[in-house]
Amino acid sequence: MPKNGKLRLLKELEFITRYSDEFNPVSTQEIIEYLNRELGIIAERKAVYNDIDSLIDAGYDIEKVRTPKQGYALMTRDFEASEVYLLSDAVQSAGFISAKKSKELVNKLEGLVSKSQANLMNKHLFINNRVKTANEEVYYVIDALSKAILNNKKVEFNYIKHGFLNGKICEIVNERRVSPYAVFWSQDHYYLICNNEKYDNLMNLRIDRIKRIKETGETARHFSEVSEYKTVFDVADYAKKCANMFGGEAERITLECSQDITDQILDKFGSDINIKSVKDGKFAFDTYALVSDGLVGWILQFRSKIKVLYPQHLCDKMRDTVDELKKMYK
Repeated sequence: MPKNGKLRLLKELEFITRYSDEFNPVSTQEIIEYLNRELGIIAERKAVYNDIDSLIDAGYDIEKVRTPKQGYALMTRDFEASEVYLLSDAVQSAGFISAKKSKELVNKLEGLVSKSQANLMNKHLFINNRVKTANEEVYYVIDALSKAILNNKKVEFNYIKHGFLNGKICEIVNERRVSPYAVFWSQDHYYLICNNEKYDNLMNLRIDRIKRIKETGETARHFSEVSEYKTVFDVADYAKKCANMFGGEAERITLECSQDITDQILDKFGSDINIKSVKDGKFAFDTYALVSDGLVGWILQFRSKIKVLYPQHLCDKMRDTVDELKKMYK
């Protein structure tokens, strides 16, 4: 095939992919005009027909349709429009991705669907109205953490929190040196699970609050020294035990719950909880969770629908928290 013929074929595929779908076919004349505009060549209709036959023979699902107008349409893609919409919504909703990066990602996702489908996606784009991080280093941080975990190395970085100075909100910078084990997304934020070398436990850090990260030459501490996991760090199991991303010690707990919050219980702890009893519209079950202020807060949101039966120190923590709240609202 002549050089112009190869370029013509690529541009035809580009045009059909970008501008057609099952509801919006492109005509032969539109393809010819596009080739003339992009390549400066005049293509004959017969050449276009032959090129499209070649694309079909190569495996592209291009069909000639007669409605809503006569033309060609790419019927299937690597990603369905609904899948791209889902990914776009996830990007827009993710608080750990800045507004600028979100727009860049959504623009890239648009390239996976037709122009008309992308226009429909843009009608639901409300990035500027979402609460977004201002940290533009997030991509770099995620990449650096992934490499450090793979290389089994510790990392150093600045961890940003917020406080008040002279009556105004300001950034408080703390230097951290940790052994990283895994990253995961929970409750609209991306977290790093790691160990601070000063302590013998796990901690969760917001990735969008990490800046100026660098890998050290020091070997990371093995997670078996600071967690219940011995050979493989089970991220899914760890996430299930966390409440509002607070750390803590994993313990067996027993809760008594109203049956009308069964869905919320299963969403939190999974379907493999150990049911101990079911009576009077309530059920009691055993599970393992990280006992922390986060767990207390999670339980309190259900008010009288959840009662802690075990362990006693968690019962005491619940009672003390309620007493503190009562004092606040005398």
